[in-house]
Amino acid sequence: MPGTVFQAEFRLPTLLANQLTEQDRQWFNKLEGKDRLGQSKKDNYGRVEIKVISPVPIPQTSSLKNSQLTIWLLSDLLLRDERLRPTADLQVLTQQLQTQLGVSLTLRRQLEGDTDGLLSLMARQNRLESWQVRWGLPRPSLAGLAAGSCFVFEVSGNLDDLKLAQLEIIGLGERRAEGYGQICFNDPLLTSPTSGRTTSTPPDKQTDSSPKPLKPGSNKDLLAYARVIEQAAARQVIRRTALRIAANEDDHKQVLELSKGKPTMSQLGALRSIINRLQEPERPNQTSGVMGWLQHLKQTPNRKDKWTCRSLQQIENLVCDQETVWQLLTDSGKDVGLSNLILIKGSEPDLKRQLWAEAVKTLIDACIHAHKRDSEKNSDEEQ
Repeated sequence: MPGTVFQAEFRLPTLLANQLTEQDRQWFNKLEGKDRLGQSKKDNYGRVEIKVISPVPIPQTSSLKNSQLTIWLLSDLLLRDERLRPTADLQVLTQQLQTQLGVSLTLRRQLEGDTDGLLSLMARQNRLESWQVRWGLPRPSLAGLAAGSCFVFEVSGNLDDLKLAQLEIIGLGERRAEGYGQICFNDPLLTSPTSGRTTSTPPDKQTDSSPKPLKPGSNKDLLAYARVIEQAAARQVIRRTALRIAANEDDHKQVLELSKGKPTMSQLGALRSIINRLQEPERPNQTSGVMGWLQHLKQTPNRKDKWTCRSLQQIENLVCDQETVWQLLTDSGKDVGLSNLILIKGSEPDLKRQLWAEAVKTLIDACIHAHKRDSEKNSDEEQ
């Protein structure tokens, strides 16, 4: 999607970097600029802007503590067992590390009487399936240990820091050129206790820096942008609240005062169709269509009998009184909380007035759909 940001690393061995001249060492600046990637470039697809961050040396691995080596998988790790099948077996990982580092590794054991309760293993598996569109065939499954897995090993032998640094750079396992197999040794985040960590900003100062609502006399462009954000956030909250109400059978029946058999699904379909014609309160005769439909329904006996008096009165309240829909959303224990979304001081009444018709449509539509599902479910159970 437009606006998506990707970040990648280009790693260069120190031996090769030292062979570059001063002018050649700035080669990465030539990558910066605008380009096109992927297909349909002529149709303005794939436009990207590349920004280069100044290179920094990879920090050296910290020394061992109590002859223990902590391993953190920064990306998925793809390994194969002796039969060349994808595996997430810990023994295969241990053998690979022993071969690369030239030492003996065993998973840290919990000592008797140790009350720290520290974990030595925290891992999970991951499996990725993909499809080759041009060939019309599935691609090979990528199964292995998931990124974020952590292990603590006890080391027997002399561990070379240079080998650790090289393994952090080149990675472990298969498809390393695609980003798989990135690992980190003895990261301070895992080896140092978290009890002594403190926040950079005191909590009492964080509350003082909370954003305050804009004043109506602020910059016009800023106010217009704030109104767009308010409306977008409010619409999403209204939809989410309406779906939560519809998920509860007692709540969505209360919205339209529904009872068993009344009104019929055909009448509810007609109601949903006419409610979709509601307009904003600022427009003249914005409720005339719904009120005209209600008046005609009450004058038609064979249609009026399919409704209860409470249902018809509730529909009239929803159309004629703007506070009814907000009251229903609040009384059901699902307060929309529009006051928490206000960016402009005193704009809540205007926001409710602008979104009133949309709130009524969304709530009624969600409740009718839920009532239909419940009716079909009950009908299947009776059969």
